[in-house]
Amino acid sequence: MKINNALVSRERMVRQWSQQQLADMTGLSLRTIQRIENSGNASYGSIKSIASVLEVSAKDFLAEKNNSWLSLKLALLSSLLASFLYFSLASAQPVMLDVAVNSAQENLASVQLLNETGEESEFRIDELLKVTFIAEMTRDKKLKIRVKAYDLSSDGEKLLGTPVVITSNRKAAMIKFEGGKGMLYEIVITPDYKIQKSIIN
Repeated sequence: MKINNALVSRERMVRQWSQQQLADMTGLSLRTIQRIENSGNASYGSIKSIASVLEVSAKDFLAEKNNSWLSLKLALLSSLLASFLYFSLASAQPVMLDVAVNSAQENLASVQLLNETGEESEFRIDELLKVTFIAEMTRDKKLKIRVKAYDLSSDGEKLLGTPVVITSNRKAAMIKFEGGKGMLYEIVITPDYKIQKSIIN
């Protein structure tokens, strides 16, 4: 069916994701994502996956309403119910995030954050930067980390970006972005989600 492919591309780019990252998070192939963004043709299953990952209503992606809309709503409801049951049965898991923040070849901070998957962790660097993290386990046992970075150097908090990275246990992931006053930041995140119980207790 025909969908608003420009909206898919825009929502992906707002999150600073590549087509490959969107493919990894939705479980679709890179070729499928490229076809959808180029032609606007997508199956019900693809729409459901993309809508779920981008946290946008599936109906917003439809280029025009058609008689199949009821079928799509039923399919989405079924998918959401299955996802709810899956995540309700899965218990939260402790995750240790080793985070290093660098700027101009200088290490500004190195911290370890311990939290449960789905919970938000936060740290600040003086009056420069605030960074929050939410880690979620994917079905293929990788870790999807949603990052929000805020500039604190001006009045209030200014959101600098909301990138998402996908990585594996003890594999470093890097994010780069520009902060206030032309500061360039590099954040390196190394998760450990096979933590020994004795460390936690």
